[in-house]
Amino acid sequence: SKRVLVTEFIEGEKITSVLDRLAEARAAGDESAQIEISRLVNKLIEAYARQMLELGRFQADPHPGNLLVEADGTLVILDFGCTKILEAEVRRAYAQLLQAFFVQDTKRVSELLQQLGFRTRSGRPDTLLWFAELMLDELRSEGSALRQGVSSAAMIDEWIRLLRAVEQDPVVRVPDHFVMIGRVVATLGGLIMHYRPTMDIQRIMLPALLAALVPNQAGLSR
Repeated sequence: SKRVLVTEFIEGEKITSVLDRLAEARAAGDESAQIEISRLVNKLIEAYARQMLELGRFQADPHPGNLLVEADGTLVILDFGCTKILEAEVRRAYAQLLQAFFVQDTKRVSELLQQLGFRTRSGRPDTLLWFAELMLDELRSEGSALRQGVSSAAMIDEWIRLLRAVEQDPVVRVPDHFVMIGRVVATLGGLIMHYRPTMDIQRIMLPALLAALVPNQAGLSR
């Protein structure tokens, strides 16, 4: 009609249906299935990293019904009705945050979380710093526990201590852009934990990080 714009109809299969079939093949001993699982999940992470850090507008509703795989293996993201715009300054701060994670700079992570708009009730960064340290501990292990879907007793203890710290000095302000980002990260994290792809998260993120940190050199149009 005059009020509806349809740009293209995509023939594809829901991503979780494809990944479930590949996971069954992997369990049956098909090594190529793990390669394809990893390709699809890595490509999805890369796509969202580029949307958030490089392009500044991302689809904020990545439930499996909005993620299709075409017959030739092409990944498709549908339904940009729920989107979020990230200004260049915010994108740069998130890129710096990821950079600080990767080099294990806990203090810088805490500073950037405050810069992005996170606040605790007391105004002190202790809870944010504890959270940063816990996240860095997981990065130090290169995400192996995440990929294998394993939670050690030590990790559980750390999370319990973090929750207690949150009770004593809760985070009282979370920026609106992080609410949308958190929604995406939770969904993508669930796919990673369930399907256990082989990942090098720093390599996946690097092009988008460079684009956010040095946009002119990356040749981006604003």
